[in-house]
Amino acid sequence: ANAVTADYTQNTSGAYPVRVPTADSGGRSVLTARPDVVGTTVSSGQSFNFTLPDDTFTHTNPNSVVSLSARQANGQPLPSWIRFDSQSGSISGTPPAGIRGNISIQVQARDRYGNEVSTILKLNLGQGSAADTRGPRTDA
Repeated sequence: ANAVTADYTQNTSGAYPVRVPTADSGGRSVLTARPDVVGTTVSSGQSFNFTLPDDTFTHTNPNSVVSLSARQANGQPLPSWIRFDSQSGSISGTPPAGIRGNISIQVQARDRYGNEVSTILKLNLGQGSAADTRGPRTDA
């Protein structure tokens, strides 16, 4: 089994610290990602802050430097009201009042060896009562 320890890669130059699994990788540098991060429901007009779980990305090399980036899963930049902190893995913002639908955010991790992996986080926007059917929609 690939047990995960509480060891983390170095957090240098603003890099994102990732967990280091105890399983032997045969000396290879392997960067992995959870397939999809559980999403969250966000109310229109209200601020939110979601931090990626600390086991979202793992790396077999404890000295690896991992950088994160985020965009919409369809390749478009994040909407102006969403902020992504690549050092903490935090996504925050305030959706405009009346917006509803879903936004899928692709978070990509890249190490200094050129290995890249990604995961998807889905934000469910304006999901409330069944009577809340008005307002602009966004689907990514």
